[in-house]
Amino acid sequence: MKLDVRKVGLSLGLLAAFMHLVAIALISIFGQAAFKFVAGLHFMGNELLVLPFDPAIAAFGLLATFITGYVVGAAFAWIWNSLK
Repeated sequence: MKLDVRKVGLSLGLLAAFMHLVAIALISIFGQAAFKFVAGLHFMGNELLVLPFDPAIAAFGLLATFITGYVVGAAFAWIWNSLK
């Protein structure tokens, strides 16, 4: 079965951006406590501070996450199709 490179890229890009949006919402609502909880799940210390919310930074983060997800998804589909 061949994968559509653009559809897989778009799917992974949207999924990654949605997950990042959820993280933005949690950090915006719960602040440092949310960061400390997530850092603890990854066995990391809590030496960083959560800065005040900036919509421009949040939007750039969403865009960067979407682009990264799109590229990874498209690369995966291209490699998958090449192996078939």
